[in-house]
Amino acid sequence: MKLSTAVFYKLDETSFKCAKACAGMEDKMKKIKRIGTIVLALTLATSLWACSKNKGSDVTNEDGITVVPEVPAQEKQGKTVLTVNNLTVSYEEAVLYLQSRKEEIEELYGKDVWSLVVDEDGTTYEQLLKDSVYEEIEYLMLVCSKAEELGITLSEDELLDADEFTADFTSNFSPEALDYYNVNKGVVNKIYRDNMLANKIYESLTLNVDTEVSDELARQAVFQYILVGKYGYDANGNRIEYTKEQLEESKTRAYKLREEALDAKNFYDFAAANSDDENEVEITVGKGDMKENLEKVAFALDEGEISDVIDTADGYFIFRCVSLLDRNATDSKKEDIIIKRQEEAFDVEYNKWQGEKEVKLNKEIWNSIDITGELVK
Repeated sequence: MKLSTAVFYKLDETSFKCAKACAGMEDKMKKIKRIGTIVLALTLATSLWACSKNKGSDVTNEDGITVVPEVPAQEKQGKTVLTVNNLTVSYEEAVLYLQSRKEEIEELYGKDVWSLVVDEDGTTYEQLLKDSVYEEIEYLMLVCSKAEELGITLSEDELLDADEFTADFTSNFSPEALDYYNVNKGVVNKIYRDNMLANKIYESLTLNVDTEVSDELARQAVFQYILVGKYGYDANGNRIEYTKEQLEESKTRAYKLREEALDAKNFYDFAAANSDDENEVEITVGKGDMKENLEKVAFALDEGEISDVIDTADGYFIFRCVSLLDRNATDSKKEDIIIKRQEEAFDVEYNKWQGEKEVKLNKEIWNSIDITGELVK
């Protein structure tokens, strides 16, 4: 087993593996902080419609609308799952939030992902998702609870937008199907309005953030590299330290590869054929992303220049500079920097709210929601 890209980033190996396992969920949490997305997608309605078609007792009318002949009793229907300050979240809202996230994850990783253990504490992906969605809902409600204090409300046009979204979302269902699947217009409309209001609050508190970012501050460079490692892995992924003889062989090999790289017609192909990194041979990075000793050498290169062999604790590196400033990556980094500034400005207020919040979770109902099967039923 070869080495991983973790060796040149500012992460220890264990942290890198954990980060890779949870990368999808971390992306979700970034979206939560920005409050920039509506969690309910219109595709969810289509999905629930598809689920209903699998019910043996369901029928579809001539307009393609699902009709459910019998509406079962729902013990949890209408119950409050979460209270944040003066705002409440119903069981139906919680299920729709979870359903939306559930579908995104299953589309990416399949339906067997929920039992996957993601850390040493035995946390499953199911629990990771539920924890993430809970934090999202609490975050959203806490922000919305400050609307009156800040004097922020939705305009008539925004309320009409919410009504239009609700109508589009629910148009895929008959009234019987909506009731059967705990999807009603009031719940859909409330979720949409809550997201719009939270986003409006966020924008109002970040209006004065500096959006000027220089190329130098955001600069993203592209490098190709060869890594000759100083250790390996067994079939079970356990690290195996090299002997003195193996270390000497690695050193000799690294210097030989560097000489051959100078004459290679295509450095990328040469690196791909000879590097011990199992993931990639080309990276796009900014200053501060790499370990200091590697960054110092890499960012001192001219475009097209190949570095000397760099001796590190993990192995020997040989870099080639492809581009000192990748325009698309740099512009994208500028957006990230602006977003970070906005988040920091918003967090000044949000952290104050955190210290004053009153939260009550109905754990019995929340814990009873099983996302491994069909949520909405």
